[in-house]
Amino acid sequence: MLTFHYRQRFIRARKLLVLLVVMTLANLQIDPLFSTSYAGERENRRISVAFKLFPSFLSADRNLKQKVDAAGKLNLYILYQENQRRAEDLAKRMQERGTLRRLPIKVASISLKALAEQRDKPIGGIFIAEPLGDELLKVVSVARSQQVLLISPFKGDVDRGATGGISITDRVQPLINMQALRAAGIELKSFFLRVSKRYGR
Repeated sequence: MLTFHYRQRFIRARKLLVLLVVMTLANLQIDPLFSTSYAGERENRRISVAFKLFPSFLSADRNLKQKVDAAGKLNLYILYQENQRRAEDLAKRMQERGTLRRLPIKVASISLKALAEQRDKPIGGIFIAEPLGDELLKVVSVARSQQVLLISPFKGDVDRGATGGISITDRVQPLINMQALRAAGIELKSFFLRVSKRYGR
């Protein structure tokens, strides 16, 4: 009986390891969207990897279904400060999914100013498409008031209040700011938390 118990634990651990390896290999690839002469730049790599994980972050939100608008659609925003073209390209790529957890999605690029003035419809999630500097704190405030995930691919943003990002060491992992999650009233699925690196408690 004891042998069987440990065998089952070993099988579960192996499955988890396989999943992590698959996630790492899949997300270390540079998206064709960033295949320029500077594709090797760290910033482009981080954007590409984090963008691939964006749907996984959203799918892990236990209350995602409660964030649809009156038409039953999930409004997702790709946020920009100056690089509108990049945000629009990312929004178009995300929109091609059509649905997320069987919910129809509507993806749009949005400027910092427009996001600050956004009051007419619920937000399902926000992805930051470029470094925002000091403006990040304003975006964090909006995301928390709307109780939505704010995902940033840029190093240091999770430390400063974004709810999620990525950790790239010898492997790729989702990075979660636990305090920011609580401040926004967001609850993630336990499995996603297990495969993520956590910032704070």
